[in-house]
Amino acid sequence: MSTDDQSIVHPLIRRIPHNIDAEMGLIGGVFVNNKSLDDIKEWMKPEFFVLSEHGTIWEKILDIVNDGGIADPVTLRTWFMGNETLAHNLGGPEYLIKLADAAIPAAWVKGYARAIAEDAQRRELISLGEDMVNDAYGAAVGADAMCARNISSLANVLKYTPVSQSGWTCAADIQPTNIEWLWPGRLVKNRINILAGMGDVGKDTLCATIAAVVSTGRAWPDGEPSE
Repeated sequence: MSTDDQSIVHPLIRRIPHNIDAEMGLIGGVFVNNKSLDDIKEWMKPEFFVLSEHGTIWEKILDIVNDGGIADPVTLRTWFMGNETLAHNLGGPEYLIKLADAAIPAAWVKGYARAIAEDAQRRELISLGEDMVNDAYGAAVGADAMCARNISSLANVLKYTPVSQSGWTCAADIQPTNIEWLWPGRLVKNRINILAGMGDVGKDTLCATIAAVVSTGRAWPDGEPSE
């Protein structure tokens, strides 16, 4: 695909979310200042780039920087020349200079990366939406099963959102605390407990049982004594 091609379109003549100029500016900005990677390298993934060749270059940049090296047009030149796909599709290692010429200031790197990640997220949502519509028209998948599968797929789209942007807290940053059990091993006191399941599997009955145990003090269904 030519890097000058801005005509990626949706089958319904709607433009698929992407910005090749932003991708070039981001890569160029990192070439000029590798330190600008520090705030984005944990979540800015190669697959977020609409141009797969840009994703390949980004992956190489991450490898070099993570190994303590310097990533720029000079250090990538030999590797670039040895990659036939890049050399053929992008017109040779001179493309690395073109990327450097498109460099954005280091202060803009995080914002550009977020914009590129959001475009990738939108492309995933479009693809998921098309799959949902096609499945709904067909009869091969039951409606309940389709809903459950698509809920999981929607959750996977969150991988495109930086933690700092999503408002979510990384699990690694959560400090462990002692918990107090209401139903040992099953229900926690003073916390949100999620009871999930398909329709007609007994969630309402279980909720009624929990209410009865809590209000009467009788034993739990597994024999554990209640308070």
